[in-house]
Amino acid sequence: MLMIKQHVKEIMNAFPILVEEDTSIIDVFKIFKRKKVSHLLVVAGTKLVGVLSKEDLLNKMVELSEMTTGRTYNAIILKTTPVKEIMSSELIVAHPNDLLLVAVAKMLAANVHCIPVLNDEKEPIGVLTPIDLLGAIEARKTETV
Repeated sequence: MLMIKQHVKEIMNAFPILVEEDTSIIDVFKIFKRKKVSHLLVVAGTKLVGVLSKEDLLNKMVELSEMTTGRTYNAIILKTTPVKEIMSSELIVAHPNDLLLVAVAKMLAANVHCIPVLNDEKEPIGVLTPIDLLGAIEARKTETV
């Protein structure tokens, strides 16, 4: 049965999009648009330091727009505010050999839509999202038909 004995590495996206913690908000907007993803993993060198979701970005944009005029907002804040100021730094993570059910339980308990997958050196090597889970369910359904 799907997920009972599966491991995270079997369905994770092994190509997460990484950004450095000093990447500007304007550059993050461009990455979200170009890559069509909902989460970015934020690194300092090779180590994971945070996760940025579109929701994090939206919340910060609302906050910033209430504090600034349009010109200041566009000309200064979007270009100079680094992602480390708006990312989520309380990380819920998984290891590639974790049981999938354990990772899903972590996601549900923390109410997150993305869980970074780290190797033994604490470097990001993947990401697990609801889309990955749905894809695994669909693949399993196709196998059993």
